Amino acid sequence: MKKSLAVNALLETVDFAGELLAHHQTYMAKPRSSLAGQHEEAHRRLQASAALVRAAEADDDYQGWSNRETWTVNLWLCNEPAPYAAMSEIIERDGLSPFERSDRLEEYTAARWSRGFTGWQSDMSQAFLARVNWLEIITSNTEA
Repeated sequence: MKKSLAVNALLETVDFAGELLAHHQTYMAKPRSSLAGQHEEAHRRLQASAALVRAAEADDDYQGWSNRETWTVNLWLCNEPAPYAAMSEIIERDGLSPFERSDRLEEYTAARWSRGFTGWQSDMSQAFLARVNWLEIITSNTEA
């Protein structure tokens, strides 16, 4: 499952890069500020693709997930009514790429999870959430 996620993410990234190259002249005619959004989206996609490839090759998979942190977060998102409703809403939102959906889910979870944490608790929470493969959660729950 993980290998196919990585391959699909890479193919989507290659398609996106192809679109950017095909419209290079159009983008070059625009002011630099309008290019920033395209650059950020391409960077996010490349990072997510690289994370999926690393996860597919990693030895620390857990219960069929790329790692224990991803499995744990998915478990809590799917087993609690409010987080499940929020995740479902993010997944069902029209016009968002899987990468944008994964960013939204990460933002939602970080805000909800980290509420009230300070000091070492905040650091531990951020370190834990940084290892979560958000795209894997989105993809797995979209296929379900």
